[in-house]
Amino acid sequence: MPTSLVEIAAARSEAEAAFGDGTVFVEPYVETGRHIEVQVVGAADGVLVLGERDCSVQRRHQKVIEEAPAPGLSDEIRRELHGAARRAAESIGYLGAGTVEFLYDPGRDQFYFLEMNTRLQVEHPVTEAVFGVDLVAMQIGVAEGRGLGELVAGHAIAAGHEAAASSGEVTGHVVAAGHAVEVRLYAEDPMFGYRPQAGTLRRFEIPGVAAEFENLTGPGIRLDSGVGEGDTIGTFYDAMIAKVICWAPTREQALRQLAGALRRAELHGLRTNRDLLVSLLGDPVFVGGAMDTTWLDRLDIPERGLGSPDELARKWSAFAATVALAETARVERGVQQRIPAGFRNVRADALAANFTDDGGEAIEIRWRGGSRFTLDGHDDVEVISVGCGVVRWWTACSLWSSRQPDFVTPSESSHTETTSMSSPLSVTSPYVVFRALSIRPIRSGRVRCSRQCREQLSESMSVSTKKWQRVRLSWSWRR
Repeated sequence: MPTSLVEIAAARSEAEAAFGDGTVFVEPYVETGRHIEVQVVGAADGVLVLGERDCSVQRRHQKVIEEAPAPGLSDEIRRELHGAARRAAESIGYLGAGTVEFLYDPGRDQFYFLEMNTRLQVEHPVTEAVFGVDLVAMQIGVAEGRGLGELVAGHAIAAGHEAAASSGEVTGHVVAAGHAVEVRLYAEDPMFGYRPQAGTLRRFEIPGVAAEFENLTGPGIRLDSGVGEGDTIGTFYDAMIAKVICWAPTREQALRQLAGALRRAELHGLRTNRDLLVSLLGDPVFVGGAMDTTWLDRLDIPERGLGSPDELARKWSAFAATVALAETARVERGVQQRIPAGFRNVRADALAANFTDDGGEAIEIRWRGGSRFTLDGHDDVEVISVGCGVVRWWTACSLWSSRQPDFVTPSESSHTETTSMSSPLSVTSPYVVFRALSIRPIRSGRVRCSRQCREQLSESMSVSTKKWQRVRLSWSWRR
């Protein structure tokens, strides 16, 4: 007897013994399937289908990136998916917003029903962005007894979608236009099995946000988040910090704009999956639409270099921490605050600052203070200003002829505060100015810090200023 029949017989026997019913369902095995779901809104007079979403990028069956419409589907498969979802909702007289989920097998060019979620999904903003609708308002409208005609009335194509609408897909009374991508920003460490992180979100800034909890009126970034700077991320709830959504006329534009916004985001205080998201958005597999539900689980994340800084980046980060701590000690001392940190009235050897990274590796920085901060052995690097929470330096542009650098400055480990530097302001001018948000707040020169700021500083640092040469660092690196 073939092995498969033996296994079926064993399953039937087990089911009969446990449940009194030996019925066995046999389903095809889909090795590289994609998770495709269709958005529906059911009303008393029919079902409106609002396109499909691809949610294949998952880790541990938890969605990480979602987009609409699903890339790489043939028009025939897309129509069949929409039709199957409509028939499923109509067959039960479904009312409200819901999602019919399918497993699509690219090899067989077939799809299989998984389940129906009778609620709004986390990823519903990508559908809202593509169709220019408000699904929450539609759901409330259904509860009020409105028909499809009333639901779509007032949901005219959002401003900025008109240009793409002429080539868009008309579904019912609503036109799909452009492409939308959503990423889930988690407080977790992908380098260590997606371990959840807890701590204070000390800085949370996503550049280019055009809307929050509202539909976009044109190309741009939407942010849906229930937390902000100063909030605590605990361990009692889901680790998701925010949903970051981008709509653009094309998929390529949406991917590039979203990756750029995440790359420039300032996320300090705890580790996140930001670097992984940026890496995935630019991965040839994802860009080519060849991802499947097991793709992310198969990736070798350490191989992607998300957690391994190069030696120069480590040195610059430690130098930034040295400057921040030196200025902090100067501000907090009771006397002679106007004397620059590290000042010497005679020629002397460079000062030393020693750090330890998360891997236990020691880092020594040799530096000089006084009228200016310099990193010993690096005449091409000079701190040009130190402000409240900001350290700036400049360096010869020729250093970065091969790539644009993104650095991250270290922080005191008891609070696992991580801070980052933005991309260069220019790569063509003779000198490039970098910005690093360091341990804050600090004061130098004409920049003053209030008493409240100084109190916040003492709360955010547990090390004594007399022992600042030895600090346990938390690192978070991004490319």
